[in-house]
Amino acid sequence: MQSVESLAKAAAEVAGRTVQPNAQDAQPEQDAQPERSDQRTPTSEHIPYPTTIREAALLTMAFFDAQGMAVTAFEVWRNLLRVQTSYASVAQELKQLAESGQICAEHGYYSIRGPEQVQQRQLKIKQSETKWRRARLVAHLLSLVPFVTASAVVDSVAFNKAKPGSDIDLFIVTKPGRLWTARMLTTGLTHVLRLRRHGKYIQDRACLSFYATSDALALGHLAITGGDLYLGQWVYLVSTIWERKGFNLAALLQAANPWAAELYPQARPAQLSDRRTTHDRSRYLARPIQALGELLLGGKRLGDRLDQRLRALQLRYMHKQAPFEIKTRTSHIVINDRMLKFHEQDRRTWFRERTLATYQKLQEGQKLQNGRSLDLSIDDIRFSAQGLMVQPVGATLQTAPRPT
Repeated sequence: MQSVESLAKAAAEVAGRTVQPNAQDAQPEQDAQPERSDQRTPTSEHIPYPTTIREAALLTMAFFDAQGMAVTAFEVWRNLLRVQTSYASVAQELKQLAESGQICAEHGYYSIRGPEQVQQRQLKIKQSETKWRRARLVAHLLSLVPFVTASAVVDSVAFNKAKPGSDIDLFIVTKPGRLWTARMLTTGLTHVLRLRRHGKYIQDRACLSFYATSDALALGHLAITGGDLYLGQWVYLVSTIWERKGFNLAALLQAANPWAAELYPQARPAQLSDRRTTHDRSRYLARPIQALGELLLGGKRLGDRLDQRLRALQLRYMHKQAPFEIKTRTSHIVINDRMLKFHEQDRRTWFRERTLATYQKLQEGQKLQNGRSLDLSIDDIRFSAQGLMVQPVGATLQTAPRPT
């Protein structure tokens, strides 16, 4: 049987880089900080409690507007903030708001910015279809990778609002204790097949920026303080394309993040059609290949040593690529043995502040002007340096962002 060192070197070469084993491989582990609890319950004191359905509809529309989206009445009802009510009540309220001129209604969509936003949403829905087909192909391949438990589409593609040149964000769940091994194999496979985003290759490529083990699905510790509208919606937006038999990612996420239900009491996990998920029959091919790989690489003694070896190799690579970020705490990059999260830009604070500023304008009775958006100047938004900061993909060894 091959040694742990030779297996690690082979896996690194598959991922597109050759690593020469030496005594310095494990050096980055010395920078690791103690992991903190991931059971923190996020607070939402900055998010107002609407007293009427009208206020709830305006607050929800303001949040979608911050994301640049025109939405249907059903989407507003399903994502209604803080309030639980019937679909008919929300649809009636949206109709009255459109008749009063506060929002725009066209072709079954509602928007604050006007007809142009509706047309953009319709176009993006068509453009997202290509990305869904590519995501399904990637999910088929990931089902062959040892220790991968589930793969899901998130962010813009999940909401059918992707731009033509954008990538496909994936959330990948792995077995506990095998996160680093699964990431190395996943990265290597998608890179060799030219499916992974890297460098200038972005359009329709898979962005492998978020991994978590199946026992680390509680995401409250990632929430920004004061109310995280985006992460709360993200929990319900996760669209599972493939998962192992008996594993229910959507249900586990919902159970592990009850705080999200306080913001979105009517939200439900995404339900995908068969054309957007892998067929059950594909499991008959994937499972034996996965099982064989896990048999070869997953023994308690060999598997643990291999995972730690790959951990050292990947951390060493991260130190070379982003020496500053790996030593600096940020809210959008998390690295530990249960979660890997690499996001170049974290705009969650900006989304919230934009939402509250727009909501205030709507509460004051401002209306669409000549079919265009509200007059919302920069001074009306409390911009956050954290929300607008763009940093290269790096790493910081933490499980939770610092309080802001």
